[in-house]
Amino acid sequence: MIELLKDYSSNFYMSMEIQNEKQHGVNHFVDPFSSASLKKVLYTLIAVMVAFGSYAATITSTTTGGPWNVAGTWVGSALPVAGDDVVIAAGAVVTVPSNQTCRTLTVNGSLSFTGTGITFNVTNNSALTLGAGSNLLIGSTNTLNFSNTSGGAGITNNGGTIVSSGTNGIDGGTLLINISGGGAFTVGGSSATTVNNLKFISNATFNISGPSLLINGTFTIPENNWGWNGASKSPIYGPASTLYINRNNQGLGTGSPLDKAWPVQTGTIGVTPGYPNNVTLVNMGTSNGSVNVPPNVNVGWAPFGTIGLNGALRIGDGTLNGVATLNNVTNLNCGGIIVDNNSTLVGPAAGTTCINRGDFILQGATTGLYYQYGATMNFAGSGTSVIPQIISTTSASALTFPNIIVSNGTYVRLNDDVNIPSTGAMTFGSGGGYIGTSATNSLTIANASNGAVTGGSANAFVDGPLIWSLAAGATTYLFPVGSGANYLPLTLNKVASSAVTATIQSFGVGSVGTVDATMSSLSTTEYWALITSAALPAGSIVSLSRPTAIAPLAYIAESKTTGAGSYTS
Repeated sequence: MIELLKDYSSNFYMSMEIQNEKQHGVNHFVDPFSSASLKKVLYTLIAVMVAFGSYAATITSTTTGGPWNVAGTWVGSALPVAGDDVVIAAGAVVTVPSNQTCRTLTVNGSLSFTGTGITFNVTNNSALTLGAGSNLLIGSTNTLNFSNTSGGAGITNNGGTIVSSGTNGIDGGTLLINISGGGAFTVGGSSATTVNNLKFISNATFNISGPSLLINGTFTIPENNWGWNGASKSPIYGPASTLYINRNNQGLGTGSPLDKAWPVQTGTIGVTPGYPNNVTLVNMGTSNGSVNVPPNVNVGWAPFGTIGLNGALRIGDGTLNGVATLNNVTNLNCGGIIVDNNSTLVGPAAGTTCINRGDFILQGATTGLYYQYGATMNFAGSGTSVIPQIISTTSASALTFPNIIVSNGTYVRLNDDVNIPSTGAMTFGSGGGYIGTSATNSLTIANASNGAVTGGSANAFVDGPLIWSLAAGATTYLFPVGSGANYLPLTLNKVASSAVTATIQSFGVGSVGTVDATMSSLSTTEYWALITSAALPAGSIVSLSRPTAIAPLAYIAESKTTGAGSYTS
């Protein structure tokens, strides 16, 4: 130490001597070991030592591992602290029972968050490296938080897995990206990466440079200053995923973030990069034009051309609202439409191909609004009577559709009243389908043309009551109704009279009614109810059909009171 001081002091002395020569033209010699000089040297050494001491330590687990907060888990029994670089050794199994923080994290073995509500912070460079054969299990209620103010953060996956034991990755936890100042976050390495929730909470630049990134949960894109690296790949979306975009009250255009997040309108979920499952759009302002529905609606998202997604398009999330229009879209193919609390969506224009493979829901304390713009809504999902496509609203008013098609064999259940206007039509399309109605959730056809309801068959009918406004003139109407799996249509040859409204329903059970002397018995497998707003004129004829004929006794009996009343032929 003394020799070091002498060397250092000699250098210091010479520098002072030269400086003094330049300044005064004479030599001034300073004793290098004077009290003042020695203090300065010591202070300098202390500063150097402090600088060296502030560097992060690398803490490595034993090859066995153990709980994070147990000293024996780590080589040298040194527990990691916030500024350390932590390495989980190959073969080690390390568990995290509580909140922890480190500078960087490298997993070559197995790291599992075993508690609930855990936040694990990776700071400074915010780097996570996954080695070959490694496993990281975050857990459904836990968060891995990347916190960095300078950028350069990310995940390097060289053969590891962010694992999940749940269906569609539902217990895979959340990766929270909290990088300020527009810093970069990259998912790279030599291997494909799968995550559950990926949530950015500040503006950053995102880059997917590895083979692929599959998101099984919610991918949250915040505010309008967030963006993509120009060379980034698009993410792949899993079957339980949602693309969630909050625009911070700024309009959502066709560029970033949609240019990488949602560039593809057709594809296979879980396979095609950029083809989303569910999409939720909130807080996108009203700066992207207006649509005179009426009323005049200022919107924040106004796409053109084809819009396609595997899951539901949702405007608003129940807390944050949104305003959008699809009136310039020429082709819409989605797995549902949801307009949430205090939000507004203007529908596609007449002539637009509009396929809905999911639900149609208007909801919220202030029911979301859907303004019809003329398009026919084709419900073409894969609903069943057990898990149907749903049409519902929290409003007290009935839903009105210009036209409805039910196709692809789907089952659509009305949870609220639905009206087809006087110019509209209800069609059972290719592959047939079913509409489930009830006494409190009715389907009403205001169009009095006998062609307003078409396409009924053994695999295409209204399962419940059908209300239809009938013309005053002599007209024959076919009511394609059924019950359960049975098609039980009713045909009414109406004699000219005043216009009436008829409600028709078939039942797949016996009426438990009685018969008079004109009948010997009643069928125990079906009956029909025909209720009109005014009496049908004399001469009107009703015809009924059932899956198999009743022979030789094939008569129609009528009860003028109730289904359980007395029947006469």
